[in-house]
Amino acid sequence: DGSRSGGSAAAAAADPAERAETVGFNVPPDRLEAYMDNSYARVEARIQPFVSRVVARLGFEDVSADMVVLRELRKLQLFSVFLDLIISVVLVVVGALLMLLVHALLVVSVEARGFELAVLRLLGVGRPGIARILVAQAVSMSIPAFVLGLAAGKVCSDAVLRTLGDIIGTQISPRMQVSTLGWAAAMGLVVPVFAGALPVRAAVAGSLSEALNLRRSKVTAVKVTVERNRAGRPPAGLTTAGVVLVTLGTAIYYLFPKALLDSDLSLLLSVLFGLLLGMLYGLTLLSLNLERPLEILFARTCLWWNGSAARALMLKNLIAHRVRNRKTTIMYALSLGFIIFIVVTVTLQLVTFQFAEQQRKGTVLRLQCPMYDTLGPALAAIDELKSDPSESGILDTAYVTFPLRDVLRLRATRLATLGRVFQADQMVYGVSPNFFRVVLPGFLAVAEWPSGAGAGGPDLDEALYSARGSQSVILGSLYRSTMALTTESTFLLELLPPVPPGTPTDGQLPVKQFRLRPLAFLDGLAGLTMSRYPEKSSQDALVSIPTLLRLAAAAGVDSLSWRPEEVPIRWVMFRPVNDSDAALALAKRRIMGVAGISGSCRVQDLRDNIKVLSVALDAMDLLGSGTTSIALVISLASLSSSMYANIQEQSKEMGILRALGARRPYLVRVLVLEAVTLVVCASCMGLLIGTVVAFTVTAQRSLFTQLPLPFDFPWPVMEWLLPSALLSALAAALLPAAGLLRQRISRLLRALF
Repeated sequence: DGSRSGGSAAAAAADPAERAETVGFNVPPDRLEAYMDNSYARVEARIQPFVSRVVARLGFEDVSADMVVLRELRKLQLFSVFLDLIISVVLVVVGALLMLLVHALLVVSVEARGFELAVLRLLGVGRPGIARILVAQAVSMSIPAFVLGLAAGKVCSDAVLRTLGDIIGTQISPRMQVSTLGWAAAMGLVVPVFAGALPVRAAVAGSLSEALNLRRSKVTAVKVTVERNRAGRPPAGLTTAGVVLVTLGTAIYYLFPKALLDSDLSLLLSVLFGLLLGMLYGLTLLSLNLERPLEILFARTCLWWNGSAARALMLKNLIAHRVRNRKTTIMYALSLGFIIFIVVTVTLQLVTFQFAEQQRKGTVLRLQCPMYDTLGPALAAIDELKSDPSESGILDTAYVTFPLRDVLRLRATRLATLGRVFQADQMVYGVSPNFFRVVLPGFLAVAEWPSGAGAGGPDLDEALYSARGSQSVILGSLYRSTMALTTESTFLLELLPPVPPGTPTDGQLPVKQFRLRPLAFLDGLAGLTMSRYPEKSSQDALVSIPTLLRLAAAAGVDSLSWRPEEVPIRWVMFRPVNDSDAALALAKRRIMGVAGISGSCRVQDLRDNIKVLSVALDAMDLLGSGTTSIALVISLASLSSSMYANIQEQSKEMGILRALGARRPYLVRVLVLEAVTLVVCASCMGLLIGTVVAFTVTAQRSLFTQLPLPFDFPWPVMEWLLPSALLSALAAALLPAAGLLRQRISRLLRALF
């Protein structure tokens, strides 16, 4: 007792600064502002000079720096880059939809004011004056929307940032960035000007006599175009398209290899973003070519009960309104494809993060202990947990040792070819015979394993404990190409001892070498790193625990005399009865209640890691819902304007049909069927566009992350989206048609006489 009290007094009197092993430094205020950027490269460029100055003051030889915040942010680098890609697609597609909407509204306005504009031209207003009037009209519609949208966006963003700040325990600056104002100005002011170019051109280039002739119907089922051969003047449209495509092709041809050589992930995804937009544009053109066949197919298969006359009249209406309906088709197809893309990619962000954590942890629950704190007698008690799964919530347990490098205190362990032409650092782990049955399924991807080719062969982990497995290692399939290995070839496992102080730089240190063979090659594995791509340059290798001890003994450690409780276990993997919260809570209580587990060991719960980004994922879900609603509203507005213009154009034809004996319900049904056919065909094309784009993005994301990401089509969204589209078609056609046909026949035919 006296010695203990004396030690306590000495510890209390000691200077804490002399006992410190870790010292933390923060960047100068405002600390949070230094990390508020969506580019990891820019954040790293801000932090690294500060760390370099601190380390230079302390001495490079005496300290080692660890940028903890950057290390955690690096794990989310891919997440951030793909989120930036999603937002870029959202901005471009919403901008295109807004341009089409403003264009459709201006077309309707110009056609409705055609006689008024013709009168102005008769009174001496020139074509530039007419163009200025229409451009001013487009801008006048956008300025109030720009101001209101900017104010609403500021209020909503402040509320969201305040909520996020309260959750994470810090204050986030609500200052609006310059890029935000730039995008808002482009959407609110620049888009209407470009959208009004074609309607303005049509208004000033049209024939004055046709604009003043109110007796002539505006519906043209047959259109004849006469083109003059202008020698020496190339077509403006084809020339512009050629220049744009050559520029984009040259940029991609140069930027793509530059991004690969510089390892610039942001630039690489920007190039892929351009290719994605090109694919979206090509799919849209392809869908427009399928528009007419789909309309005929839908009319003959789904509208057969309406009679041949109604179907023929409806199809002729679609031909007559094809130019205007094409814009509506593009908007509906783009909107539906955009909605599928957003829902799939937002869900993909969540699934990617979950899969990445599952692949990194290996199991839902695992026990991790430090190197100096062996589990000892607790191993027997841990094994007893799986004997009664109903009481413990645990079906099975597996063990993973510390890597051979840490067990032997080595400088490195590496693989080498027999001629030592190729060498690669490798972490060698020992695993228990049931390892692959305990870790999470779905991540194991076997590239080559002859032993498992036949039925009834041993499991992969049990094969490590066979006669062949005692001389073998499970490797990543990368080494099939880099080292030209097969399951029948051999390689060297080299153990590099640490460099003693005072050793000359050119001194040759003894290297222990062991000749082994590959048992199997894996493309992926839960809990450890294995891949076929060189991006994972430092991978893991698996051996049986007896093989690990034999290698350690050959290196000079008396490991063969170790008792089972002396084996340095790094992780104990647990396979729970199920993934319910109750079962996992029961399993955690039973694990921590095992006698012999010290306080330095901790149970790692996979759910705790996934909860970290729950707020960000909820915000992404809100972003997806908001953009989906915006796309639906824009499409509904375009459909309403198009159907209103179509019905008003046909007022004279409707009057003639009614005079010939056609009843009002019959004509209303024809107009409604036109809208339904238009929306159904556009929805089919949108499904094609969205599915192809979303599947491509999912495949690309799986390639980047090297995770088995599934493609899940958003069926729940389609269950309410398609009925909503049909209801919008009914409402857009039924109300204008009913209002027009309530008029007297004489009023409808008044313009003919």
